[in-house]
Amino acid sequence: VTLGDSFSDIYSIDQCLSNIRFKFLAEIFGRKYILLPQTYGPFEDKKCRDRSIHILNHADYIFCRDKKSMEYIRALGIKSTHLQLTTDMAFALPYNEEKYTIDSNNIKIGINVSGLLWKGGFERKNQFGLSFDYRQFIYDILTYFTDKVNAEVYLIPHVIDNAESARDDDYRYLKTISENNTFVKIAPAFSSPIDAKSFISKMDFFIGSRMHATIASFSSGVPTVAVSYSRKFEGLFGSMNYPYVVHGNEETIEEAENHIINWFNQRDIIKKQLLKSNSIIENSLLFFETELTKILEME
Repeated sequence: VTLGDSFSDIYSIDQCLSNIRFKFLAEIFGRKYILLPQTYGPFEDKKCRDRSIHILNHADYIFCRDKKSMEYIRALGIKSTHLQLTTDMAFALPYNEEKYTIDSNNIKIGINVSGLLWKGGFERKNQFGLSFDYRQFIYDILTYFTDKVNAEVYLIPHVIDNAESARDDDYRYLKTISENNTFVKIAPAFSSPIDAKSFISKMDFFIGSRMHATIASFSSGVPTVAVSYSRKFEGLFGSMNYPYVVHGNEETIEEAENHIINWFNQRDIIKKQLLKSNSIIENSLLFFETELTKILEME
């Protein structure tokens, strides 16, 4: 499944080649292999692209989690007769609404800060080509919600790695951010994705920069705004007719912040759209389960 969104070289060429290497093992040992629902591409590096094309051409079944990925695969010239569109499996992740208790009558806003975007990517040089200053964006929306709305704001991590040498971690940056805005609270350092989703489900509005944080929010019924840094966001949410995405590679900081404010004020409307979009997801997950069952029964 390649983490759902890592069958690409946007994070690094080495990581992409490493992920592809594991898939070659199935071919080497003569095993059939299924590519589970995920985003495919983009591939800017020729070696990554050529090896990915090889893997895609030799896969027995390919499931895409968004329409853009399916179009991209076809544009690469892949002629698989077993190419199917479904959605991200994380939408089916369970959660426990009773796990956390938040006693407050205030509006509860969750903001997932991506440590990767905060530091500018692995290369620390605006690796993903954001069109605005991500740190300033976070501070601005924190100020708006604590000063103007008087909401209860929670900084929520979704990638947590406590190792000193960790290349990717959200939690370590949250203390610094909260020191500059003493009205915000920091969510726990969750021990599992289910715990994270259980906490997120307690929010009234959620803004996320990590794909699976927004999936957790969305699928637990919380009005959600995704902050995109690659086409995987537009692909996934576009496939379920959900337009509440900040296009981080195109918009100015003023446009991005205005979207957040406007959509916050429209959260009741967004809640209704969530119900429609979740019906699309439920049908997609049922289709995927049925197709996978057929495949396994054939074997």
